[in-house]
Amino acid sequence: MLSYFGRAWARIGVLWALGLMAVCGASMSAAAAQVPVAEDPTALMVSAAKLNGLVDDEMKPWHLKASFQLLDENGASKDQGTIEEFWAGAHKNRVIYTINRLTQTMYETEKGGMQSGTAGQISNLVLQAQAGLVQPLPDVGIIQHQGFELHEKDAGGAKLRTLAAKGAPGSISYPGFVGVTYFLDTDKPVLRVLATGRGAIEVVRNKVVIFQGRYVPEEIVIAHSGKVALRAQVDKIESLATVDEAEFTPPANAVALPKTINVSADFAKGLLVKKELPDYPMAALQERIQGTVVLQATIGTDGHVKGLRVIVGPWELQQAAMDAVRKWVYKPYLLNGEAVEVNTTINVVFSLG
Repeated sequence: MLSYFGRAWARIGVLWALGLMAVCGASMSAAAAQVPVAEDPTALMVSAAKLNGLVDDEMKPWHLKASFQLLDENGASKDQGTIEEFWAGAHKNRVIYTINRLTQTMYETEKGGMQSGTAGQISNLVLQAQAGLVQPLPDVGIIQHQGFELHEKDAGGAKLRTLAAKGAPGSISYPGFVGVTYFLDTDKPVLRVLATGRGAIEVVRNKVVIFQGRYVPEEIVIAHSGKVALRAQVDKIESLATVDEAEFTPPANAVALPKTINVSADFAKGLLVKKELPDYPMAALQERIQGTVVLQATIGTDGHVKGLRVIVGPWELQQAAMDAVRKWVYKPYLLNGEAVEVNTTINVVFSLG
């Protein structure tokens, strides 16, 4: 039987055949060229976070537009749309999601987040694609509070470094813990792949180019359990010579969004104070069905789970996972002394072993 990393590499190897590994574009900027590949795992993660994200005070204003397709289990297109983002600072950001007839615009302002447009929920796959393009790694502050383990892997002759939070799959400390593994180049801190949930979700950053000294993929491929579920292609990325304040001003009918912060599954686990194990469904036991159910969760300011939906996992186990997680309680996350909502993923493992 293949190990976790064996299964993950087998699946990721298929995705790499679609175009991963080329770093192209203009000559590398001084900022990117002068950053050494750190040997300390945490220092390497900090370097990767700075060089693979576009949301940074050092960045000049920019505009990005990408088109995407959502695919069914047979690889056929079932939905398509665009992601368009204008960024000019920490509190001057506008993201437009368009999927068929649904259009939503998210604003980040000094007063917090605002939303306008069509009612409805954006697919988590689309949100993952947007994050994979502009902010694929946790905040530096979160990284510095989490220990990491560094390994080197070989996949068909392509050597990459893997970074996993201590306690993630394949780690020495707690081999069974489900977390996120980050795959980087060996000679530069270029983020190539994020694998979560025992490899159930893989976000692959293809055709990496240099933009304002940062590594940006021209293509995002997201797979669930080895099957491609989304493809996104960057149609345009450019610096903005001028900033039109009107583009970042929410319309009068925009509604305020609760203050939220995105954290990794590993970080959220550290906030957990009450956990209830799921009941293993009898039908799944009889059929010997096992696996990981990955959930997208919003944890409220009181520490209770207020929003929950399935990302991926055996459907026979999904309801049991959700019933259990709804009863979990977390310590409220404080940002500058104020409790804020937390968006994270939760992995519920069902094992017969």
